[in-house]
Amino acid sequence: MWSDFVLAVLVGVALLYLPGFLLVRLVASSNVTSFVYAPVVSLTMYCAMGAFNYSLGIHSSVVSIGVLALGVVVGAYAVALGIRRSVKSLWRPACDGDLGSMARCSLYIGVGVVAASLLFVLPLDGPASLVQTYDNVHHFGLVRSFVDSGDWSLLHTSLYLDEAGRAVNPLPGAGYYPAAWHVLCAMVVGASSVDLPVVVNSVNFILVAIAFPSAVFMLVKTLFPDNARVVVLGAVCVAAFGAFPWVLVDVWPLYPNTLSLTMMPSVIACFIRVCSDNVTCRRRVLYGSGFVVGLLCLTFSQPNSIFSMAVFLIPFCIYRASCIAYQRCPRDGKKAVRAFVVGAATLLAICVIWLLLTAAPFLQAVVGYYWPPITSGVQGAFDVLKLLFAGSVSQPVLAVFVFLGIAYACIQRRYLWIACSYALSCLIYYVASTFGDTWIKHVMSGFWYTDPYRIGAFASIFAIPLAAMGLYFAMKVVERILESAYQRKGSFWKLVPAIAVVVPFAVFVYAPNAVTAGRWDAFRGFIETAASLNDNAATGLYDSREKAFVEEVKQVVSDDELIVNHPYDGSLFAYSVSDLNIYYRYIAGYGFPGETPKSVSIREGLAGWPNCQKTKEALRSVDARYVLLLDIDRKRAKDVALSYDEGAWIGLETITDETAGFEVVLRDGDMRLYRILDEMA
Repeated sequence: MWSDFVLAVLVGVALLYLPGFLLVRLVASSNVTSFVYAPVVSLTMYCAMGAFNYSLGIHSSVVSIGVLALGVVVGAYAVALGIRRSVKSLWRPACDGDLGSMARCSLYIGVGVVAASLLFVLPLDGPASLVQTYDNVHHFGLVRSFVDSGDWSLLHTSLYLDEAGRAVNPLPGAGYYPAAWHVLCAMVVGASSVDLPVVVNSVNFILVAIAFPSAVFMLVKTLFPDNARVVVLGAVCVAAFGAFPWVLVDVWPLYPNTLSLTMMPSVIACFIRVCSDNVTCRRRVLYGSGFVVGLLCLTFSQPNSIFSMAVFLIPFCIYRASCIAYQRCPRDGKKAVRAFVVGAATLLAICVIWLLLTAAPFLQAVVGYYWPPITSGVQGAFDVLKLLFAGSVSQPVLAVFVFLGIAYACIQRRYLWIACSYALSCLIYYVASTFGDTWIKHVMSGFWYTDPYRIGAFASIFAIPLAAMGLYFAMKVVERILESAYQRKGSFWKLVPAIAVVVPFAVFVYAPNAVTAGRWDAFRGFIETAASLNDNAATGLYDSREKAFVEEVKQVVSDDELIVNHPYDGSLFAYSVSDLNIYYRYIAGYGFPGETPKSVSIREGLAGWPNCQKTKEALRSVDARYVLLLDIDRKRAKDVALSYDEGAWIGLETITDETAGFEVVLRDGDMRLYRILDEMA
């Protein structure tokens, strides 16, 4: 099975990077830039092609999307060849410093691969392990629905996209969902023929081990173009923060948000480069185009990351507007005043736009969502200071270096806006985690469902450049002390401070139990939590014994025969994980106005169907042939599915071997597969 995981990783890397790299390399003179932005371009292209195929009634698959992608790449190269008149000139010569950038980017990826192997792969209960949470029912199910149906439009998503599923959907309707992550998983499933849970783990590994570190590299390189040492030090920090990516893949799985936040740093870098000084018009156009493609990618992945990006860029926009006003003011005595006025006007305009968006009708379902506070006001302040974001644990040593970075930004005031971005994100987190259901909470944190987990995730990303600056500041202090004490300079005396700062930092942040008996060991906590969540026998609804029984069911029941199931006994995962044709695939929505009358009749009256004409007609309408009942742990069902109501499923929970109208086909302990007897219909 681990060979399947490796295969899926290799296939995923090829699908995520190859088309995008070939397209970006046509216009960029840097191999590293082409590599970093390849996933943004590839994902945007795949999602657009899925919608295009759907509009024309074309079945989407790795083959059809792959052919379209190949056509786009070949067409782009044909146009470029016609313009440049030479095959040798198709790729622009690599720019100066590209080799050094490649080495530094490789360092980031190396740290990411090691950290992801230890913190994500190691806790898995095998390569096919899955965390059975509320959101993952939808995420796994939608990937399976994409694979089975060939309908990959983000505008029409449902767990019943296949032709037979549309006819029986108990919760009819299909709508927009940011499903770029699901499209990528469906591509890898189609290309590798590997089981879906293995593919999910491999895709998430690629994101946290390769895509995220390389995107952070691009951001740090953009923020500090003239300071290679800060860029190198950023590699040490890229995997150090617990709130992202580890909380969103280990503790509180939010895979679409993981994808969008993974891409976000590189999109931010595009915007900063567009607004930077000493940039040619051609490069501004290229970076601007990259930013637009990045916005599309974030929209397709999880749109709230656009607002996360805005939080980082708001102080930058105010800073740049003030700088431009200061530089262009003809009178020296008025420069500071004009800069202040322009900066204040920029802030006011941003606030107005923000308020208008919070009132936008299409965002009310998101902005109006209420997440109860998770801590008190005083404790919330201490949590922010200790980097104890939701789902994470205290990281006081790392926090010290973040504050050193803030101090350095105060000294080097051109970086002060970075500290302001982080402070703004912390303020939003504080409001989300401590405030009750107030208007200020929805205005400030509503774009993220007032969810402190998502907000803590992007706040930790914003802290990475500050931690890198903090390491650099500490190194400079040690360097000055050594120079003062020994009156010597040179490369050796620059290496000693680096070792003196980086080694203790790495030990105390990544492995503090080596020196402090685990007092601040954030990562041990993540490994233990992730291991427990991946232990489906202890925490899951759908365990290995039930999976084995479902495999037996598949030997008896044909693929086109519908099985009525009790979703909260774990069988709602049987569709996505085991590809079983079941009736109830969603985890919630039952008992609400959107549910069909047929579904209500079946789940409330199935046990007595021979004596109920309404239930008989419902069974005939959906053409249900079998009933599947697995072991149900009601307490665990309520923990995973907050909407589980025992009384709502009496039609299934009261079926026994003696119930009229059913014949036992398979049995194992309390698990049963019943045939619905036709002769009683």
